[in-house]
Amino acid sequence: MYAESAPEKESAGRGDALALFGFFILNNRYKEF
Repeated sequence: MYAESAPEKESAGRGDALALFGFFILNNRYKEF
């Protein structure tokens, strides 16, 4: 979505951050159970 306005490096960085954030949340949910 941001490919048009933002540089490729920024888009990739945001994608990695979102992936890590989602993975962290999933780990926390599994740890609670």
